[in-house]
Amino acid sequence: PQGFALASDGRWSFEASGPAYQALKAGETLALTVAFKVTDHAGAEGRSVLTLTLAGTNDAPVVAAASAAGFEDSLIAGELSASDVDAGAV
Repeated sequence: PQGFALASDGRWSFEASGPAYQALKAGETLALTVAFKVTDHAGAEGRSVLTLTLAGTNDAPVVAAASAAGFEDSLIAGELSASDVDAGAV
């Protein structure tokens, strides 16, 4: 999976801050699996799976600055916009 790294000595790391995981909503989970194989000096193999479970958090929305100008006795209108990496959160 994106963000996963495995060293030859078996140590691994997982960076979950990448864009592939930012759309998780608060409380939503995503299970990722990594299959791996170990071979001994005689060539015998063992296989298993590492399961990583990510839990979504509530990322703060990003709000665009807005301003408007006009004359008295006139209608002034505009549009406010915001976005959130949590899918469907705004």
